[in-house]
Amino acid sequence: MEKLMTLKIVSPDGVNESTECDAVNLAARDNRKGEGGGSVGIRHNHLPAVIALEPGAEVIAKLNGSEVFRKSISGGFAMVKDNIITVLVD
Repeated sequence: MEKLMTLKIVSPDGVNESTECDAVNLAARDNRKGEGGGSVGIRHNHLPAVIALEPGAEVIAKLNGSEVFRKSISGGFAMVKDNIITVLVD
């Protein structure tokens, strides 16, 4: 059985994009001291999380090692729960 997740990109207008994938890479934002941040990889059954995203970074989704989605974002937040990654952008 394939271990798939759903990536959704959501703006104030609603769901803009939705795709099935088995891996997602995000760029987490640094804290006010410039610490933390970095690349976050998400796979099937990832623990629930809320991640502040780096402005100007990309959201990348892959399926079987091939890129199926790439989008630059102006910042926002990602929520990971029950194999659904919801990226909230403005």
